[in-house]
Amino acid sequence: MGPVFIVIADSVRARIYGQEARGAPLNLVTDMAHPASGLHNQDLVTDKPGAVRSGNTSVGFAGAHPSPKEQEQARFAHDIARHIEHARASGRFKELVLVMGPRMLGQVKHGLSDITKGQIARVIESDIARLNDTHIAQHLRDQWFVSQTVFAR
Repeated sequence: MGPVFIVIADSVRARIYGQEARGAPLNLVTDMAHPASGLHNQDLVTDKPGAVRSGNTSVGFAGAHPSPKEQEQARFAHDIARHIEHARASGRFKELVLVMGPRMLGQVKHGLSDITKGQIARVIESDIARLNDTHIAQHLRDQWFVSQTVFAR
């Protein structure tokens, strides 16, 4: 084994922690934010001349287009995947742990190469990105190899 990246994300925020090895304390590597993903559809589109205002279109129907909010969420998932790919190519981790809700998990995994997917050591389908460090620590203790002192200070 070797260094571990733990990615905790939702549609608005992603925190990436590093561990020197399984069981070691976590160090915050990156804190990414994408506030546009949290906005309502009407806040993401304009009524300026030449612009087309789209309503609340649902994905899943034949021919339906993703809503502006869904497009922003997909864009953020792509950014997270790109960051993970760059870190893997730079040799910053040997194992990857993904902690996110099912929708974001699918979008992030879609943006990962087969090589990176092969380094996924654990997937935790849990939407905990908005929790504080104390609650994240409690959750990770039950799901992954972390020390009693979860976060390095």
